[in-house]
Amino acid sequence: MRAAGIEGATQSKRVMTTRPNPTSARHPDQVKREAPNRLRVTDLQFVPTRAGVA
Repeated sequence: MRAAGIEGATQSKRVMTTRPNPTSARHPDQVKREAPNRLRVTDLQFVPTRAGVA
C-alpha cells in the first residue's frame, strides 16, 4: 500500500483547530485539587426527600 501511495480508510480524523502556545503561562488551579490531576465531582440529579424526589 505504501508503494502504491494509498491509505486505509478511517472513521474520523483528529482535527486540531488551534495550536497551544508552549511559552504561555498556565491558568491557576481554581478548584483546589487534593492531588495532581485528580478532581472529585458528583451529579445530584435526583435527591430523595420526604415530599418526593427533588
